Amino acid sequence: MKQQFMSSFWQIRVAAMFGLIGAAMCAHMAGAGSYQLRPIHAHILVVGWLNLFSWGVYNHLSHILTHKFAALHVFKTLIGAIGLTNSM
Repeated sequence: MKQQFMSSFWQIRVAAMFGLIGAAMCAHMAGAGSYQLRPIHAHILVVGWLNLFSWGVYNHLSHILTHKFAALHVFKTLIGAIGLTNSM
């Protein structure tokens, strides 16, 4: 149970960081009047915030049978979200 909580805890925490970064980018684009970063902003919010948050909630509410696969899933989602948004 503790490992299940820790996996969802990290996913939701990183999702919150992506949400703050996306909101800051939105505020910067609106203030500057330039929307060149719109695709990056959208991917940060959709992939970073929405995807990680929904998987974090799912992992917290569901009963995980194999903790190794859950830990691997958390690792892959974090690396994927960070890698995709960083490469853009």
